[in-house]
Amino acid sequence: MVTALSVLTQLESLSLTFQLESLPHRATRIPPPDMCTLIPALTYLCLQGVPEYMEDLVAQIDTPLLESMVVTLFNQEFLEVSELSKFVCCADRLSLVD
Repeated sequence: MVTALSVLTQLESLSLTFQLESLPHRATRIPPPDMCTLIPALTYLCLQGVPEYMEDLVAQIDTPLLESMVVTLFNQEFLEVSELSKFVCCADRLSLVD
């Protein structure tokens, strides 16, 4: 999906909802590529769903103009959002994190 987003150079707004399904254990999943995909015009990002999918997505994208972001996490027994935390911290234009 990230590869497909890379050709949308004028994409300003993106909303994704990840369905609650069982995921393979992180150790057995294919890791995302080391290179980030630039989405140069994205200013708004809305993510809803299980954190594992969000983690994989934000680890692979760079959004230098991101101004607004909404994240809704579905109930999880164990919450690991280290990539999401890094992504938010690196977004210079985000003014408020709640």
